[in-house]
Amino acid sequence: MKKILLFLTSIGIAFVLVACNGEENQDTSEENEQTEQNSDAGQAAQFDEVDPDTPVAEVNGEEIIGKEYNRLYPQVVNFLSQYGQDTSDTEAVKEQVLNELVTQRLIIQEAEEQGIQVTDEEVTSEIESLKEQYGEDYATALEASGFTEESFQQQLAKDMIRTKYIETQLDTEVTDEEVQAYYDDLVANSEQEIGELSEVEEQIKQALSQQKQQEQLQPKIEELRNAANIELLI
Repeated sequence: MKKILLFLTSIGIAFVLVACNGEENQDTSEENEQTEQNSDAGQAAQFDEVDPDTPVAEVNGEEIIGKEYNRLYPQVVNFLSQYGQDTSDTEAVKEQVLNELVTQRLIIQEAEEQGIQVTDEEVTSEIESLKEQYGEDYATALEASGFTEESFQQQLAKDMIRTKYIETQLDTEVTDEEVQAYYDDLVANSEQEIGELSEVEEQIKQALSQQKQQEQLQPKIEELRNAANIELLI
């Protein structure tokens, strides 16, 4: 489960919009299956919300408050359910949500120490791009995820800082040789038709890049945790 949550950290909150858009493009059978999954996840996502202003954790003297926890909890449940993870144990999910919030804050703190920042113009440009890409679904996804325009802008800025940190501090470059080797392995071991390399090259590059990111990010997070003063308050 930890590896899945690291993936959640890396992709940022914009996955909510992608998921919203993707649901509309599924066929009938996929929609039925997704409905069942969402129903199960929805039951597991029923949790005791924390007072929005109550601290839920403290990381190196910085508080993480209830509204961040309340917003992330159902998103983590839905995300984990898509990967077949058990979300019925609310205490275990709570622990995962707190760990994810702590991880996010640690990366932000480390990025700031490295002088990594995003400008207001960069955030505004990204929001305008998302609005253009998702149209009416943009506002719907924000509301469903518990964001206002202002709170989403704040969260997006944090996500963009984490993305910059990953891009600048981790070596995730994928070589043509690595892509070819991955493709050859797929062809040799898959029972399904893979297609030509040119058809799946971009997907392979993304998979390999994410794999490298995970391999490098995990020990870095452990290092940051070991050096940090972390207190969970709920």
